[in-house]
Amino acid sequence: MKRRLLTVLLCFAIAAIGLIGWHEQSYRRASFQGKHTREWALELNTSYEPRGTNAAATAFRTMGLKAVPTLRSLVNLREPLLEQTFLKYARRIPAKPRSYLFQKLKPGRTVEYRLGAIRALGIIGPAAQEALPEMLRALAETDARVRWVAAQTIALLGPEAIGALIPLTTNADVNLRHAAVYALGEGHTNALPALPMLIDRTMDTNESVRASAYYSLSRIGSVAFPGTVAIAVTNAEAGVRNAAFRALVALLPPPGRVPTSLLSISTNSAAIRRMAILSLSRSRLTNEHALLLYQVGSRDEDASVREAAQVALQRISQVRTNRG
Repeated sequence: MKRRLLTVLLCFAIAAIGLIGWHEQSYRRASFQGKHTREWALELNTSYEPRGTNAAATAFRTMGLKAVPTLRSLVNLREPLLEQTFLKYARRIPAKPRSYLFQKLKPGRTVEYRLGAIRALGIIGPAAQEALPEMLRALAETDARVRWVAAQTIALLGPEAIGALIPLTTNADVNLRHAAVYALGEGHTNALPALPMLIDRTMDTNESVRASAYYSLSRIGSVAFPGTVAIAVTNAEAGVRNAAFRALVALLPPPGRVPTSLLSISTNSAAIRRMAILSLSRSRLTNEHALLLYQVGSRDEDASVREAAQVALQRISQVRTNRG
């Protein structure tokens, strides 16, 4: 039994030495200022701050495209079998060799490398768009840490990322659907093409997806007003029109009287119609769709909605008179 254990340990030690050699050889490749890309990725993850002013962020901006192939492989990284075996049997290895192997192998850091690589691709930005397939796979990860860092970052890869995210907002996997809806908001105004789908997701069966849809609409901001108004006025489905009305509130909430939770609203209530009119009025939007919405509001069955719409129409008329 002891001989068998010694044989296993010997084989393990030989494999570990080989892995250490591979690690050290890989450090001599794809490096910046003498530090391997994976170590920069690890540093970026542990010292991450949104402004990206630290040394690791600077390193990736400098490396740019040169770092992308290594980063793509890091995003796909999985815990090596040897490291898994080492962690499983580490307590059976004598203290000194165990300590040496821990220092050299540094097991258990796979997720940290992956998170750092995802953040690094975001820093490189649209120039790293060839890594989009890896980022989309990360967005579908079962590991929530990987999934949400990918959601925070993927839109930074440019318009192609926005286009790839839109179909995912209706995915059957609620975790992937939620991450995709949230990720669109991180694209800010670049996510405008996703507007109809985000309005549709405010009616999602999952509360978290609905919340993220409102969040993403608010991140797109006022540039989404014309399209949202058009949907609120012209869409053939009443449910979609109602959702667009509610989206207007999320795009530019009026001061006061904002519902504590937009998620609790299941119908286009008079209060929501009124707030939509107020939101639109505050945006100073006066195109044909906005005017049509004011006119519809001026004939609303609720007096408070009619009043808000009439005030908006009077303001527009006064502005035009002053200009004339």
